[in-house]
Amino acid sequence: MKNKNFLEAVRCAFRGAGYALRTEKNFRRYFVIAMIFLVINLVLRVPLYVHITAIITISVTFAFEVVNTAIEHICDSFSTELRPDIRVIKDLAAGAVLMSSLSFFISEIIFIVLQIIKLASGGAG
Repeated sequence: MKNKNFLEAVRCAFRGAGYALRTEKNFRRYFVIAMIFLVINLVLRVPLYVHITAIITISVTFAFEVVNTAIEHICDSFSTELRPDIRVIKDLAAGAVLMSSLSFFISEIIFIVLQIIKLASGGAG
């Protein structure tokens, strides 16, 4: 089933993202964590590049979480048994989410600590 036009493709993409937000607790957790970091970034008045970095890294995490969900659904459509080959596939997809989320968390922590040090030493936001 191929999309007929760009607008239809965008609607399908939003439907997929909405499905992930409604059904995947980890997606919702990442969303809440991202909002918390956004508020912290705004309160600390971090530089623009920090906001851009956060947007990119959390977007990659969201994307990997959606792809992970798709892979899990594909695997489950073949078998819901505990098969070693399917476990490896699911673990690899989850590993991609883990790596991207770690890049988000680590970069945010570094930026926040650096901004706090800068503010504590009397530097401007």
